[in-house]
Amino acid sequence: MTGLRAGEAERQAAAKEDTPYGRHRRAAMTYETAKLKCQQGQQTFPTRMAADEKLADQYGVLVNKMVDAQGRGDNRAYLAYNDSAMAMQDPNCVIKEPKQPDDFYETERAIETRAEKASIKASGFTRS
Repeated sequence: MTGLRAGEAERQAAAKEDTPYGRHRRAAMTYETAKLKCQQGQQTFPTRMAADEKLADQYGVLVNKMVDAQGRGDNRAYLAYNDSAMAMQDPNCVIKEPKQPDDFYETERAIETRAEKASIKASGFTRS
């Protein structure tokens, strides 16, 4: 049991480090939390729009601008209007999924190796 805890502690410490791997892990956790909040906001948005005519009008204007930008092939404007429309649903909807660092899997393997060594050392067993 002690070995398992030591290995898990090593993994958690690696996720908290100020490295590309640690920053990505924290950003991914933040994204997952925001994604859930965004989904909740999206579920209640039609009700909020029905209750607030001004909100519905603003959203309609943004959607029309977004469609116009898409028709012109202006992807940058399309994404900007899309983000604005999503922010109206819930501010958490603007948070994007973080991009993995190029060396993510190599770093993850190195961390798993460190965790395994810490686990073996704490348990008092040897690896055969």
